[in-house]
Amino acid sequence: MVATGRDLLARTQAIPRQTAQRALAVSSLVACFVATTVVVAGAGGGPGAGEVAAARAPVAAADARLGQALRALRPGASAGAAQEAAKAAHAAGERALEVLGAATSRAERVAVTELRRHQELVDAVGSTLANPASPLRDRLRERAAGGELPVEQLLRFSRARLAD
Repeated sequence: MVATGRDLLARTQAIPRQTAQRALAVSSLVACFVATTVVVAGAGGGPGAGEVAAARAPVAAADARLGQALRALRPGASAGAAQEAAKAAHAAGERALEVLGAATSRAERVAVTELRRHQELVDAVGSTLANPASPLRDRLRERAAGGELPVEQLLRFSRARLAD
């Protein structure tokens, strides 16, 4: 069977169309594979949004108790309750960091960064409660900026203890 010019022309015109269809099919398969890989890797990687919120809830509750204890500080009174509240807040932060340790998404990394700052603040609060002359005392305001903890009350309390 001898091919005519028309047959050859039809075949040569069909080659680019067939190549494009094959390229589209291959690229679709690759896209499906990549999407599946991302979803599977993300599912087992780090904690989800619900876990981030669940990890932060005890920290918020411990901070509320610490805030109440700091507001209750009065010159001449014991700092024992505030020290215990600071220890509890620090422990809650440590537990949350353990849960969020495998942070993979940007939101999770932001939560870990915020928790680390929280831990630095609570550490400074605990240090100042134990030692009014603590070198961390001077950094309380900057560490607590924008936060809920009443560090001004703690600073007044520590100045009064130093004056005694």
